[in-house]
Parts: sequence; structure tokens; C-alpha cells
Amino acid sequence: MVELRKRGVLGTFLYGKNLTRLWQLSGWTNLTGAGALPSTKRQEALSSAIYVAFGNIQTSFNFAYLQGAYRRVQGMLADKYDFVVTSKGAAEYLIQEMPSKVRIALELEPYSFLSGYCIIKQKGFPNRMIRRVGIDPNSPDQAHLTRRLFSSPSIELVEMYYARMPTAVASGDIDACIFNQDAIDRGVLEYYSLDSLDIEDIPVNLDLSDLTRAVILINPKNYMIDKLVVKLINPNQVAEIQREVMNGKRLPIL
Repeated sequence: MVELRKRGVLGTFLYGKNLTRLWQLSGWTNLTGAGALPSTKRQEALSSAIYVAFGNIQTSFNFAYLQGAYRRVQGMLADKYDFVVTSKGAAEYLIQEMPSKVRIALELEPYSFLSGYCIIKQKGFPNRMIRRVGIDPNSPDQAHLTRRLFSSPSIELVEMYYARMPTAVASGDIDACIFNQDAIDRGVLEYYSLDSLDIEDIPVNLDLSDLTRAVILINPKNYMIDKLVVKLINPNQVAEIQREVMNGKRLPIL
């Protein structure tokens, strides 16, 4: 299982270990993570990279998909998941809310979570007329950005499920929403047959770097899970696998 060598006054050194065998002896028979719905190529690629990383310990590994970082963290705190994947922006918001229950174990590269956000509104609808904007409190980064961009007292923030927002804009239930740019690039509007919408870029003076970077969140009470995550997930390898999946050189694993 482990190879130790004594070095006199220098002490005993670890020269090798069988991670798979140690995992079996630890009593952890199953490991489960959770990430965002793989509705974009980037999320498919991120999930694939995590599957590859945890495949190295040759044990039972499951990865669940759940929309909304808040929902994923709630699942982790209820012991459904050992770790969850969110954007860094969402993670920082959640840590502020529950500092003793959530911690970042590992940060991945910028744009590992998404490429950015955009504004969806009805075609030809002037910005000065926007009065009702969709917001999903279970998606802290989307909610935070929505509040920053639509802070006028004259605007009503309408709570709704994130995936419903483009349809709600098209039907006139809301005037606008903040949405994942990767989903737009993949053709989500054509999927919903929503050809009556305008897509606008987020103002360039907003720093969205933390919203694009994926992080691994853990519960500090889950003993040693942070060290296991750091040991198995190599940010450089994740980035390489993501590129291969997004470029069609590797099949996604879901």
C-alpha cells in the first residue's frame, strides 16, 4: 500500500503509495460530485475532465447535474454530494453566507465554467423601457450580475427558474434577463424557436473573470475531501481535456 524508507536522523520518507488500495481501506466506497446541467459544450467538457480525474482511483464515482449553485451546495450540506462545481463568483457569495460550511478546495482556469453572460430582451425593445427582469436566486452569479445591471428602482426583479427565462422574455412575461453566452452560442434560442429576441453584450466595464472560472467547493467537515480533490484534479489537465472535447477531438463523458 505504501513504501517507507528510513533515512536515519532525517526521519522516514514516503517513496510510494497505492492510492486505489488506500481508497478501498478508507471506508469510502462511493464518491459523488455535482455540477451544472451539461447544456453547453463547455459544461460537457468540464464534466468530462472531472470524470477522467476521478477515474484514476478506480472506485465508484458518480456525478450529478443540478441547475443552480445554491441547490448544489444545499445537496452537499445534506451529504448527498462530496463536492460541487460552481463559478468562483457564486462560490464567494455562498462562502459569505455560510463561511463555516463551504470552502474552495481548488480553482480552475479562467473560462473553465463559462465564456461569459449576455442580455436577452425582446427584439427592438428599448433599454429605457425595461421594467421586469428575470432573476434566479438559486444561481448566485446570475442573480448578482442581474442586480448590478438592473439596479434602477423602477425595475422589478421577477424570480423564476433560470432555464425558463428566454421563453419568458419571448412571451412578454419579463422584458429581459441575463443568460449564459455559451448557451446562446450553442443555439438555445433556435431550440426554443425564439427568433424574436435581441442579444446584447454585457457592458465592457464589468469584470466578469470570477464568473467564468470554475471552482471545486467542499464541506470542511468532510474529512480529507479537500486533499483528495487537490490530489486528483489537475487544473492543467482539466483545461487540456476541455479543449479536446470542445474541439471535437474527444467524446464527452456524461
